[in-house]
Amino acid sequence: MQDDPRNSGYPQHLGHSQWQLGDALIALGRRQEAEQAFHSALQVFASAVTNFPTVAFLRQEHGFSAWQLAGALEGSSRLDAAEAEYRHAIALHQKAQADFPKQTVFTERLGAIQMRLVQLLRRQGRLAEAAAMIHEVGTNANAGTLNELAWQLATDPDPTLRNGAMAVILAERAVTGANQTNAIIMDTLAAAYAENGQFTNAVRVQQEAIALLRNEQQKKDYASRLKLYEAGIPCRNPDSSAQQATALLANGKCAEAEPLARACLAIREKQIPDDWRTFNARSLLGGSLLGQKKHAEAEPLLLAAYEGMKQREARIPTNGRPRLKETLQRLVQLYETTDRPDQAAEWKQKLVEFEKAATDR
Repeated sequence: MQDDPRNSGYPQHLGHSQWQLGDALIALGRRQEAEQAFHSALQVFASAVTNFPTVAFLRQEHGFSAWQLAGALEGSSRLDAAEAEYRHAIALHQKAQADFPKQTVFTERLGAIQMRLVQLLRRQGRLAEAAAMIHEVGTNANAGTLNELAWQLATDPDPTLRNGAMAVILAERAVTGANQTNAIIMDTLAAAYAENGQFTNAVRVQQEAIALLRNEQQKKDYASRLKLYEAGIPCRNPDSSAQQATALLANGKCAEAEPLARACLAIREKQIPDDWRTFNARSLLGGSLLGQKKHAEAEPLLLAAYEGMKQREARIPTNGRPRLKETLQRLVQLYETTDRPDQAAEWKQKLVEFEKAATDR
């Protein structure tokens, strides 16, 4: 029978249903419940691996469940728990890699999970540990993982987290692995050259990357970076600052979040002024000011952030929708804190409508 626990297909379906539930709960902003769903999936596959130790696919799903749980914990800013689960996922993949050497998926995923741990360590300021893992990842990583590492090292807004020379090494290896036909990886190599002060190479490679593109919007995006390199200016990725600022705000560290949010906003206003992420950066800065009771400065930023994201709501991906909810929550807090009940009630109603729409979606 299909639902017989003695059949390895039974835990597969049960575990996958828990994944889907966890993904849906994250989209709704119900992160604690999502963590529980991913933990349930992890338990299901752990039991399945015990019962069916020779089924490689179950080992694959077991490791992936640990990876999903780690990501959910990190999204909730439970960084210590996330680190432990990333290390658990790495250990599961390393064991599976040894037991099933012909299954390349374990090697490919291992590099990606190690990359997530590198990013987490960097967020925590544990740079020596992150650097050691970068060398470990770079030894066996595929082109995609090498590309992600190189991009972080080349474009992070925090100068202590950048390393142009290492970025060039990793990006050149990624380009070789992709046979110089992947525009995204060529884009990263150009950024790495720029960070390393090799602007002539950066311009040449960026032009090659643009020539590989067919999408006009992508061409505009890449061309904006080409202009930077032609002017002798390296590229900066604001996503890292946004992630760090979000984590700090979730932990009530508003003063620490403010400079990161300002840096993120400054970069995004230059690079992608009409993108929803630029308006989210305004929300992050407004939230950091709100937490410091700088209400007069926070209010226009939060109002502009909401209006900008609302106008671009259709373009916000599923994993970005919680940012709009956070902006609504900050506006409610602003007007409650400043004793303006009418405005607070108005924004509370908008928040209720947003949550209802998310549930119905």
